[in-house]
Amino acid sequence: MKPILLEMSAFGPFAAQTRIDFEALSGELFLLTGETGAGKTSIFDAISFALYGEASGGKERRSGKSFRSDFATADTKTFVRFVFMQGGKRFEITRAPEFERPKLRGAGTTVSPATATLIEEGNPRVLTRIEEIDARICEIVGLDRQQFSRTVMIAQGDFLRILNASSAERRQMFGHLFHTELYARAEEKLKERVNACQGARATLAERAKMAAAGAQMPESDARYGTFLRLREGAAANPADFLALLRLYTSELDEVILHKTRAVDAAREALSRADLEHSEGQRLNSKIAELLALRVAPELSSEAADARERERAALALATRALRVLSAYKVLENAERLANEAQKQADADSAALRVAEAANEVAEGALAEATLHAEELVSLDAAVARLDAAMSAVDGAEKAMARLTLAEGNLAASVQAAKEAELRLADLQAKYVLGQAGLLAKGLSDGTPCPVCGALHHPSPAELPESTPDRKSVDAAMRARTQAEQARAIALGEHTAAAEAQQAARDALAAQGVSILTHDAKEKLLAERTAKQEAATLIRERLQESREAAAKAQNELAAARAAAGVTRARVNSAKQDVQEASSEFAARLSAAEFASPEAWRAALVDEPTLVMRTEALKKRDDAAALAAGQLAELDRTVAGRTAVDLENIRQKRGALADEEKRMTADLTDLQNMRTLNLRATGELAKIVGELKKLNEEWGVLDTLSRTVSGRAQNGREKMSLEGYVQRYYFKEVVVAANRRLRVLTDGNFVLRCREGAADLRRVAGLDLEVLDRSTGRWRDVSTLSGGESFMASLALAVGLSDVVQSSSGSVRLDMLFIDEGFGSLDEQALLRAMDMLTRLCDGKRTVGVISHVAQLREHITKRLVVTRTPTGSTVHGEGI
Repeated sequence: MKPILLEMSAFGPFAAQTRIDFEALSGELFLLTGETGAGKTSIFDAISFALYGEASGGKERRSGKSFRSDFATADTKTFVRFVFMQGGKRFEITRAPEFERPKLRGAGTTVSPATATLIEEGNPRVLTRIEEIDARICEIVGLDRQQFSRTVMIAQGDFLRILNASSAERRQMFGHLFHTELYARAEEKLKERVNACQGARATLAERAKMAAAGAQMPESDARYGTFLRLREGAAANPADFLALLRLYTSELDEVILHKTRAVDAAREALSRADLEHSEGQRLNSKIAELLALRVAPELSSEAADARERERAALALATRALRVLSAYKVLENAERLANEAQKQADADSAALRVAEAANEVAEGALAEATLHAEELVSLDAAVARLDAAMSAVDGAEKAMARLTLAEGNLAASVQAAKEAELRLADLQAKYVLGQAGLLAKGLSDGTPCPVCGALHHPSPAELPESTPDRKSVDAAMRARTQAEQARAIALGEHTAAAEAQQAARDALAAQGVSILTHDAKEKLLAERTAKQEAATLIRERLQESREAAAKAQNELAAARAAAGVTRARVNSAKQDVQEASSEFAARLSAAEFASPEAWRAALVDEPTLVMRTEALKKRDDAAALAAGQLAELDRTVAGRTAVDLENIRQKRGALADEEKRMTADLTDLQNMRTLNLRATGELAKIVGELKKLNEEWGVLDTLSRTVSGRAQNGREKMSLEGYVQRYYFKEVVVAANRRLRVLTDGNFVLRCREGAADLRRVAGLDLEVLDRSTGRWRDVSTLSGGESFMASLALAVGLSDVVQSSSGSVRLDMLFIDEGFGSLDEQALLRAMDMLTRLCDGKRTVGVISHVAQLREHITKRLVVTRTPTGSTVHGEGI
């Protein structure tokens, strides 16, 4: 990762927007210097915060909520923008922490939430979700915050963590830096496959146990004990039980073959006995039938005579049925004639009622017409009374109008009088105050506008009640408006008086001299009475006319109906005569002497059909019985009945033998089926188990080796641990190249070869060779200056190995915060020389330190200056 630009606003001690152009420092060694507390470390914090949302020393040293500058104004936003290059692409990330700010409206404060944006060159999508950005930064940089702080930006106190980290901490760091987690995943996959094989073996053992449980062998077999023992052990050794089971099953096939032939012979003998029994039953049944038919009732002479009598009766009923339709026509004609006569009688009665009702309606209409002559005088009286009522209403309205006009006139007169008095009062006060108004403008030496004097020893005083000209003018306008309102009110009063007089003249024309409540009520009562009388006459006349018209219509309808029914009666009588003649002709043709003889022979058609079918069945039964009798005589001629009991006893013995033999055969076949099923399943299991054992043997050995569990006397080391140890040794080799320069060859680092004890897995522990003593010792025993040099060498070595082995992680910068104060002058010079050569025009190395010698040796500097309004940064030698 190559830094390009850092921009801070209201961040830490920096109140104003502060920009640091790292492109000017690219591939150079520079010093961050300034007095204590000025904000040197805050620049490293800003880069770490922009990338990971945390300070360079982590949350333990400083929380994100404390980044807000105490020097910033309320309307200045806190944010950090960091631009860097990685993998040939440009990235820009901007973060703002959560901070408290004044509300935009109203009093008090509000919390501005944390925000972030990430812009990636070549990607149109801008990330804004903090969780998504955090994950993406780890992908881009290839390091998380903790790994970044131990390889790129080493904060105060973190140098010793690099040197004294535990094996577990180094394994975690190396796993991410060198992607050794894939070896751990391979180890887990091998374990999963071994466990899967073990599970499959257990499943096969259970299947073998279940399959063997279904196999059978009779207890009478000499091998039964061996059979039971091998069946119990089939889960562990299914092959032996399978061999015994196959041998016994092949022998069982021969036994079943012999049993099958014996059962077939027994069934054939039983079939012959069944055939003999069936033929005897048929013969005995035919002999019984022959004896029964010889005495059958349908073959007697009495039955034949009865059938002949029934046949004659059915012929007579058939002739009678042919006459039935003519009788029904006659019967229907007589019914219609009776109905027509009843309707004619009813219509004649209705005609008489309609004639009487018509006479009554005509009389009522004549009486109502006589009263209609009164309508003319009643309508005229109502019109006259309507005019009188209208005159009364006009008089009442005129009186109300005059009363209102009198009130308005009195009010307007009073208002005009008051406006006149108000104007006169103001005018008088205004005139009296003119001298005071002139006196207010006088001054010695200025001529008086009235007398011309230059001295004014006793000027007039202006009374407090003196009105101004505007007040007087307003009073004059008010008087004018009051006079106009009085004139309008007077005109309205005059018009109302004239309207009242016209209303009185109209009342007099209608005969009303004085307008009183009783007079008005009397007019209304008289009009209502006249109106109701006229309405009653009109209603009665209308009702009489409607009743007369209705009576005439009903009379005409009754006359028409009576004529129709008389015609229907005559026609019905003619139909009866014709139907009677047809019925007599049909009786004669059917050879019936009288209607009574016909009725005696008549039956309904369903009964005739039923009796005809019954006679046919009796004839058929008699013919069938005669034919069967002849056939049986021919069949059983000369034969005697068979003894069926003897045959049944013989058949029973044969059936018992066949049943026993079949049961034995079924048991053997079931046993064979079960054994074949068990044999097939066990054969599959043995084959699968063989392949599985071969696979498990290879996988288990490989898994033990990869996970470091191989029992070969070697160190306990997994594949991932081995790879990490390889990289760690590479880091140590690279670190020793730097450490030899820093310590003048006095110290050498190495990876401890063995575990601290036999119970632990060999790890990534460090020890150091002190050439002054010639002994290896733990790195924790180094002094402060020695520890700093060893840590610096280790950090640089780690950076070298990471960049050479991982194409996805580029560490083009190294920032170190303090630690140089523990070095003597020679060691400090060697450290500066190493860091200078480390840059080599490609890597940017920044150092924070108060050591004066560093300021002399490092010419490119970022100087942080503290001021009362916040810190500032400026470059020197850049």
